[in-house]
Amino acid sequence: MSTKSDNELLMELVKDQKAAARNSRVIMICLVILTAVITVALLITVPKIVNTIKSVDATINEVNDTIDMAEKSIEDIDKMVQNVDDLVVTNTESVNKSISYIENIDFDSLNQSIQDFSDVIQPLADFVNKFK
Repeated sequence: MSTKSDNELLMELVKDQKAAARNSRVIMICLVILTAVITVALLITVPKIVNTIKSVDATINEVNDTIDMAEKSIEDIDKMVQNVDDLVVTNTESVNKSISYIENIDFDSLNQSIQDFSDVIQPLADFVNKFK
């Protein structure tokens, strides 16, 4: 059996500690580089993200304004349709009333009155024609 001397063990321990320290330095350098890369990436992308969010917010506000205008237009159209409907109802009533008046006209009496008027005016027309 070979036993290592204390000196050899200490040398091996120092060698292992140096390797561990080197590994720790490499890991630390990698972490610093990774942190720097992430920081640079964030510095580049965060302003773009903020601008995109502002743009989306402005677009949403415009869409909301457009929706409000569309709702007002629909309300105005509803009012206009109601006014047209009221006009149609009023005109229908007037037309029906006029038709009932026309239906009540006694055309025979009207024709007779026109004939009587013509009979009365004819002698006057003949008299006036004599002076032409």
